[in-house]
Amino acid sequence: MSYNGSFLITEVNALQIANSWPGRLVQATEGFVMGGPSNSAGTLTVRMQYSDDTALMTNRGNMSTSGTNAAGGGGVLNTSSFCWGLNPHPTTIEKFTHATNTCSIPTGKGTQSNSSRSGWDRVDYIHVCGGANNVNNHERFDLTSETSNAITRGLMTFGHWRGGGMSTEVYGAGYVVGGSGAGTTYHTTVDKWSHATDNSTATKVANRPHASGDVSGGATKEHGYAVGGNQSGTSSVDRLLFATDTTDMVTRTTLTKASANKGVHGSEEYKYVSGGYSGGAFSTTERWDISNDTAAVVARGNLPQTMGSPHGGSEGNSHDPG
Repeated sequence: MSYNGSFLITEVNALQIANSWPGRLVQATEGFVMGGPSNSAGTLTVRMQYSDDTALMTNRGNMSTSGTNAAGGGGVLNTSSFCWGLNPHPTTIEKFTHATNTCSIPTGKGTQSNSSRSGWDRVDYIHVCGGANNVNNHERFDLTSETSNAITRGLMTFGHWRGGGMSTEVYGAGYVVGGSGAGTTYHTTVDKWSHATDNSTATKVANRPHASGDVSGGATKEHGYAVGGNQSGTSSVDRLLFATDTTDMVTRTTLTKASANKGVHGSEEYKYVSGGYSGGAFSTTERWDISNDTAAVVARGNLPQTMGSPHGGSEGNSHDPG
């Protein structure tokens, strides 16, 4: 997840086709966006049905705590989704139960009191790292043991914040793209952690074409996408090929308007970005086609209200912590 506050059902978290992942044998049918009503703290959770993606997204319930800028999320057994690090509650982990459309707070918590973190999800874990004031840390929460606190894992290559998170189960790795540094410094770095050795320091593997903070991130099984941001190239949708992740990211398409802090969700067929902020909060949703990702994005169903820093994701394990 990234600086975004959208909800990943999975940004907070969005399940892709998962026939190669144990216990994940479904395709995402719906996506969720949480928090950040107008670039400030909020509790709203809204849903899109992908079979009717031009319809207005619908309210599904409220989070237990008001917040924005969530870092990561993920689904467990396609029944629940999680988001972590909502400002101003950086150690709180929210759980959204799909069947009842309700949120609750597990007793397990994060250990670092930092806001504006980056993050990604795995089948049974959420990872978050970095944070405001260039914090260099990384912790992991076990979604199968909600009463246990997060544990410390390997550091970032350097301290920064508000990068775009993404992950792949096929290649067993998590990534953070870009982010903000000291003052008005922005980065292109792609940091990588192998899930098998996630207690090791990250490795820089590539660069994004544009230096930016407030990046949103999402992924399919084969590709990672970094979306928007607050510096040059803020309308771009840039792609990383996981199989050749030491090759720099390339721009595939562009948003209709440059913006940051968007909620990413979707499936193996399409990716969606909802909300975001650029001189004001957005209620719009745009979609691109994974099989033809150089084509122009298209407008889809709007949010029921503006959401400036949401967290987004899809039903099940989405790998879209944006």
